[in-house]
Amino acid sequence: MQKIPLYVDIDGTLVRTNIAVESAVQYIKRSPWEAPRVAFWFLHGSAYAKRKIAERITFDASALPYREDFLAFLKKEHGKRVLILASGSDELLGHSIAKFLGIFHGILGSNGKVNLTGKRKLTAIRHHEHGGPFAYAGNEEVDLPIWRGAKEAIVVGASSSVLKRAKARSHVTHVFGDQHSKLYGILESLRPAYWLKNLLILTPLAATHTISWPLLSIGLKAILSFSLAASAMYIVNDIVDLETDRAESWKGNRPLASGRLTFRMAFLEIGLLLIAAYVLAAFLPIGFAIALSGYVIGVLIYSLILKKVPVIDVLCRAGFNLLRIIAGSAALELAFPSTLLSAAISFFIGSAFLKSFCELSLLPEDSKRVIGRYYPRSFRFPILVLGIGASAASVFLFANAFPDYVWTTVAIILLAVRMWADALRGFLLRDPIAHFLTDPVCLGIMALAAIGFFFGL
Repeated sequence: MQKIPLYVDIDGTLVRTNIAVESAVQYIKRSPWEAPRVAFWFLHGSAYAKRKIAERITFDASALPYREDFLAFLKKEHGKRVLILASGSDELLGHSIAKFLGIFHGILGSNGKVNLTGKRKLTAIRHHEHGGPFAYAGNEEVDLPIWRGAKEAIVVGASSSVLKRAKARSHVTHVFGDQHSKLYGILESLRPAYWLKNLLILTPLAATHTISWPLLSIGLKAILSFSLAASAMYIVNDIVDLETDRAESWKGNRPLASGRLTFRMAFLEIGLLLIAAYVLAAFLPIGFAIALSGYVIGVLIYSLILKKVPVIDVLCRAGFNLLRIIAGSAALELAFPSTLLSAAISFFIGSAFLKSFCELSLLPEDSKRVIGRYYPRSFRFPILVLGIGASAASVFLFANAFPDYVWTTVAIILLAVRMWADALRGFLLRDPIAHFLTDPVCLGIMALAAIGFFFGL
């Protein structure tokens, strides 16, 4: 005897993400100037907006982060019962998923007029079953009315409170929990290891040989403020790069790309982090807040537009590090020597080219370009030349500005040589920053350079 039909929710249940939000992000990323139009669509209703967006995007069902344990269960159920997708996302997207998986017999979804969630979904299911019994798999509070009307309830990735309420309202036959820590996903999305880059805010202290506890206190506040804002923008970048991250094996495990971080939590994090960053900035000189705003706006423009422009993307990444020094000068109210600034700019450009070189070095033989960027394989040698040239220029500019700082100059040369030697030997896998922060030799050279510069050696 065949089991009763099973209706399966998509967002948060079958996949660890919200495909309606993803499709909207994809559309706005492709056409940022269309954002007001998207807002206008939503004024006409969620169902209307979802349909308009679904009609205008390229949706890849194969790249979604499916819940493997639940999907394995559905594949076993296939043949034993009728499986039907029932989603609040647009039915056009649902059809793509059903076609890709090949285990579903039908699809119920938002159709441009009706936003199929909650009680409206329950009505649609009952109509589809002609009032007969059915089972339903869902994951959140909005699914409670459907579970109440179902003969069998399957709870997937729900919170403990939702699970408890589902058990009180329906006969729960299967429970699939989250295998990943949500807290760890939140912390990982902040990329705390990258906060070390914000130590550049303290370079005006070293450059002017001005060290005092009051200034260090101000500098630490500035570092914390900038770190919070930077984490917010890392999450923004992860949202924008969602498709390209999933296309690369090592980036596909990032919290948002893998579904370990929900869009709801990501947007909440961005808001809270930026609020906290600007609250701290309010206790610092206004120039710091201006530099911080320049960074936030710059990263947003870079993520949406400039990241795909050859060479310009490199200059942007170098500029973000330069903004850290400018923010430090503003917070500490210390002028950064212009002669040293030119050397720093060259060094940052060299480091940015180094990252691009590493990305190209990691390309498989059959790949024509870096995913999400305009970098064909033929760019590898020019980037190598430009990067080494910029690094060499930084050494020359520093030595010319500080001819008596012999040991510091030697340390900078050693650091540049180490950077590019590791890159050419293939040791800089994926992320140069992560490599340098874990390489004892690089850390030792940077420490020697800092000590030598501070004591004028």
